[in-house]
Amino acid sequence: MRMAEEEGQHSRSVQKRALTGAITTQVIGQVFGLLLAAGCLYASYKLALADHDWVAGILGGTTLTTVVLAFLRWKKDSDEV
Repeated sequence: MRMAEEEGQHSRSVQKRALTGAITTQVIGQVFGLLLAAGCLYASYKLALADHDWVAGILGGTTLTTVVLAFLRWKKDSDEV
């Protein structure tokens, strides 16, 4: 009986570590994505101020489009669960 209890405790411990790792990985990915998007938008802003309108528009437009599509995909995935 004691071995079964220890096995159950071990299984719960492993699952808890796996869940914590998955959450940590997701949060780190979101933070890096936010930093990358903010950096691209800032670079687009600076390019627009330097009269590089086409490059600024392309960089800013693709950044915003990617962020919006990522949110829409995330919303779609959440609805399916």
